[in-house]
Amino acid sequence: MKIPDSGKIVIGVIGAALLIAGLHLGLYKKRADEYSQSRTRHSAVMGQYAQLGGARPLNEINAFRYANMSYAEEYWKLIRDLGVVIPDRYFPLTKDERAQRQDFWDLLAYLEKHRNDGLKPNPFFLGAQGWDLATTLPQEFLRSGVNIVDAVEKLRNDNEVLKVLDASSALYTQTEQNYSAALAVLGMNLDRIDQIRAQYGDLAATVHSLNRLRIIREALPANYFGSLSEEQVEQQLYELFRIEFPIDPDPVIAMFPYYRQATNLRQLIDLAREAEVEYITYVRMWDPRDSFFTEPPTVAAATATAAPAGRGNQGGVDPRFQQDWDEEPDFGEPGSRGGGNQSSAAAADAKGAPMQVTYYATNASSMEFLDQVARSRVPMELDKLAISEVRDPGAENFQKVDMVVNGLVLVPGLFFLPDNVDREIVKAIRERYELGVKAGGRDLAVKDGIMDGNGTILVPSPTPFPES
Repeated sequence: MKIPDSGKIVIGVIGAALLIAGLHLGLYKKRADEYSQSRTRHSAVMGQYAQLGGARPLNEINAFRYANMSYAEEYWKLIRDLGVVIPDRYFPLTKDERAQRQDFWDLLAYLEKHRNDGLKPNPFFLGAQGWDLATTLPQEFLRSGVNIVDAVEKLRNDNEVLKVLDASSALYTQTEQNYSAALAVLGMNLDRIDQIRAQYGDLAATVHSLNRLRIIREALPANYFGSLSEEQVEQQLYELFRIEFPIDPDPVIAMFPYYRQATNLRQLIDLAREAEVEYITYVRMWDPRDSFFTEPPTVAAATATAAPAGRGNQGGVDPRFQQDWDEEPDFGEPGSRGGGNQSSAAAADAKGAPMQVTYYATNASSMEFLDQVARSRVPMELDKLAISEVRDPGAENFQKVDMVVNGLVLVPGLFFLPDNVDREIVKAIRERYELGVKAGGRDLAVKDGIMDGNGTILVPSPTPFPES
């Protein structure tokens, strides 16, 4: 379903109206403050423009219009960088579940490529003691001599039998047990998947399952599914091999929080690569959850908090950094804002998707990585952090770092489509260029570096955004 331009405009207007209230989140307060400052400057310029009265010199009008478009561009870029833009395939009116599932296949492809390219960081968390991604069918199956086609055909037949059996009957129970055993022989061990889900999260379990399904499908003959469409083949495989995609309890956002979590994981690994982190040994994807702003403690109060055993001297840091690592992350409670004056039914400031990560790096690489995480384009917040020295004679100044990063998933009430945001950014930039060649706008354009003193454009203007 395609939203007409008028619908997109209405969506953009409604989202902008809700933005002022939604951006009071404290979880990503720095980004919210930047937005607020941009909005204030925008309003100030418009107020001055409205108070001019009468006919002002054209150069003054052009200067005001140029400044206004600069603030408009900054405003929409902040919206984009806050991460509240929702791809069309996840938007309720245009959702495409097959395209959504492809995002998880893309994450698998990214992780498998990263594991095999030999570059830092080494993703040990994908190994047998972690997410357990394989490269071939199980050795037991390969040694058995059983034909892969025969094994899959038996699964298809047993699956049809299960559909007609009484689920409460002993025969159903026995057939289901045999079916699960047959899946395990091919590498799709349902008990192992449940174990990965419990230890590393729903997203990890889905990636593990898709990894095994990819290997099985690639082992089948190319013409095995005959004339079936790719979509029909996918549906059969998902049913046959019990593939489960993570879905949020809120049906409106469905798989979107996990898509954002997958995106955040990819960015985290990219940042680790840029900082030359040595290896990542542990990644747990906690379920997306509501997050509430909690005022940080004063330095004196934080210093007075006792450090947990085994973590060394951590005085002067946020107590959340010192929580028990075996407990789920706590991102505040309704009413904790500003001393607990809010109602216990207060709405969440945002929905976050926490990741618990352990990595090893030199001091310099570690500090660079943490700095990049804190300043990343996708808003992330360090909610737990513990740094310990690894006493390895061959590794000078080497650190082990445990951390929990809470990545922004969405801000309640804000649903911007990419086209809306991109269109507004291009519109503001193009108008700035048009005003830059006129009296009043030229000096500002020269100051911004898009034009020289002779009026020559230094940076090409963007092409018009294509109309729908």
